[in-house]
Amino acid sequence: MLWLRAFLFLLFLLFVCSRVNINAQEVAALNVISNLSVNPANIVSENRLELPTTNEEATEPGLEESTLNEPQDLKWVWGEVVSVDPAGTSIKVRYLDYETDSETEAIFAIDKDTVFENIASVENIKTGDSAGIDYSVNKDGKNIVKSISIERMGG
Repeated sequence: MLWLRAFLFLLFLLFVCSRVNINAQEVAALNVISNLSVNPANIVSENRLELPTTNEEATEPGLEESTLNEPQDLKWVWGEVVSVDPAGTSIKVRYLDYETDSETEAIFAIDKDTVFENIASVENIKTGDSAGIDYSVNKDGKNIVKSISIERMGG
């Protein structure tokens, strides 16, 4: 059973290393720290994992610097639609903020990249609808809707 734990830990390390800029020596150091006697280089012996050692190598081709600096963390809320902007560019939603344990209202911007579920477009959103919203906050603090799912009560 210890070999399974060691193998799963090494898979986790390889996953983390593929997401972060870490070199093979640092992986070996993590291996020593974890008190495992298995060397990750032995597990991937024939298909050696070559990790980038500089930020330039780690940057994905085609991504501009501005895209890299934008936060990509998605957040999620479920709440009731309070109002819809007549221009169709935003909605106000009332939801329970679990951190403060209080009802909160927030405005969510809808753009051309917003994905709609259970409705065709923002024109189909009505006051009182229940909305599940995946969104991100841009550098200006604006909530940008990535996807929105609308559920109607009683029909």
